[in-house]
Amino acid sequence: MVRGRYPVFSGFKKFNKINLGKEKRNEGVYKYYNQDKTLLYVGVSNEVKLRLLSAYYGRSDYAVLENKKKLRQNIAYYKVKYCGLDQARKIEHRIKKQCKYNLN
Repeated sequence: MVRGRYPVFSGFKKFNKINLGKEKRNEGVYKYYNQDKTLLYVGVSNEVKLRLLSAYYGRSDYAVLENKKKLRQNIAYYKVKYCGLDQARKIEHRIKKQCKYNLN
């Protein structure tokens, strides 16, 4: 669905293996939320599904970087928006100032 200039994010989804398995490997933007649905982190990926699974299983940066380890422990929900990388980066830049774990 498109509202205004940007496609709309999906609704809140529980951060679990079943939901992550249903995501597409397309490029786009993802957002992580805590149990209270407070925005924690926003990111861009060429393959959103793989990035979400990396966070879920603690691979890559989520295994070694202290900030990412803390983030991973707090993720309860997520949202996804599939779009081109240029558009995704613009969206990320606009939103990331609100996030606790984004390093600006």
